[in-house]
Amino acid sequence: MRVSSWFVTRAHAVPEATSHAVGRTPQSPQLAQQAVGAFITPQSLVTFPVASGLVALIWAVFRQLFPWGASTAVPAVTALLLGVGIFLITVSEPQARPRGVAGWVVAVFIGLANTFVLLAAALGVSPAGGS
Repeated sequence: MRVSSWFVTRAHAVPEATSHAVGRTPQSPQLAQQAVGAFITPQSLVTFPVASGLVALIWAVFRQLFPWGASTAVPAVTALLLGVGIFLITVSEPQARPRGVAGWVVAVFIGLANTFVLLAAALGVSPAGGS
């Protein structure tokens, strides 16, 4: 199992039509696969509780181990490193790479948004403001 399989989902398309010309043996339908990076899709904005829990857990451990561990910089750096790591693992999969400049811009934007969601979850920030 490759690490990228944890962050890249594969969607099966509808079987392609096959040729049934006279004198030809019918071929079995081919299923096309499309890889989609799970961390850089709009759906991922609400589907990664494990990553946000990991940021909170690391911050809790750092608070216990280090005098500077209570700083909010700890979850910020942790969320950023985790977000960048997942992004890089995702785009290392050739079929999951964004296509074109617009695709990369959208992927980076969604990756950053997800990183902020991870940080907000660790800090206990609610979308309505306040903490």
